[in-house]
Amino acid sequence: MGAPSQEITDLSQDVFQTVAKSIGSFSNQKATDTFRGWLRTITRSRVVDWQRRNRGKPIATGGTTAQAFFAKQPFESASPKSADEDQLAMENLLTQQMYVRALKIIQRHFQETTWRAFCRVVIDGLSPQEVAEELEMQPGAVHPWHPGGRKAHEQHPGWG
Repeated sequence: MGAPSQEITDLSQDVFQTVAKSIGSFSNQKATDTFRGWLRTITRSRVVDWQRRNRGKPIATGGTTAQAFFAKQPFESASPKSADEDQLAMENLLTQQMYVRALKIIQRHFQETTWRAFCRVVIDGLSPQEVAEELEMQPGAVHPWHPGGRKAHEQHPGWG
């Protein structure tokens, strides 16, 4: 069971509050420790907490307007998703929202060109050389993204 879309904002806030309170406990001492994994664990915990609190409670459907809308929708005979698939979809959606919010928060700390270069390499998947050319930057000014950050780059100098 996932959470209805009207609950996602509240769940996102719960995740952010937990991250804000717990950021000091995040540790990447081991090679397997990642911020993504830590955030996923927090997100999963908040979703499970929500599900536990709301187990057995009816979910509001929106009254006659919603009923009329759904009555007009075509019937799909596909088998329903499993609870695990719903939970995974919810976790993925919440994690994506957290990444978007985190990016918006840190964006203000970078110059516009640097931020655009980052987005083009990390999000759009372009090579640093393509991005440097597109943004009219020096060829060495755009660096590849390294999973694990500077430490990973130092341990694996061949990456990028």
